[in-house]
Amino acid sequence: MLSVPYEAQHGTAEQIIAGSQGKTVITVVVPLKPPKVATVWRPAAGSAAEELQAQLGPEAIVVAAFQNIAAGHLKDLNWQADCDVLYTGDSKEAKAVTREIHCCRRLLRRGRRPAGQLVRRRRADRHVDRRQRAQ
Repeated sequence: MLSVPYEAQHGTAEQIIAGSQGKTVITVVVPLKPPKVATVWRPAAGSAAEELQAQLGPEAIVVAAFQNIAAGHLKDLNWQADCDVLYTGDSKEAKAVTREIHCCRRLLRRGRRPAGQLVRRRRADRHVDRRQRAQ
């Protein structure tokens, strides 16, 4: 699982390229750029997850998940989601692993929602951005 600030993603990915080949990499990275951290920034590749997939190569299996949940909630082992948990990826098997993590983590009170292939992460990022603005 990759959970780093967006500006650290590239350097961190460089360090895990060899070890990620043939493995599922779940990323919770959201493309935020200071000083406007309340607004999701749109990377040229479309999303931070797509950038990560391009950097790690086709043998790494990237799934983007948990971005619509605040970091504070993810740290709290007693917190249960009262929202849908979105995840995107190109591999059904990797998304199944992500689903199992959701269940084991007891995040599911309301539901989990497969949001499609990795390129759909762009739409999910817009969803996160709208929710942040509403708060």
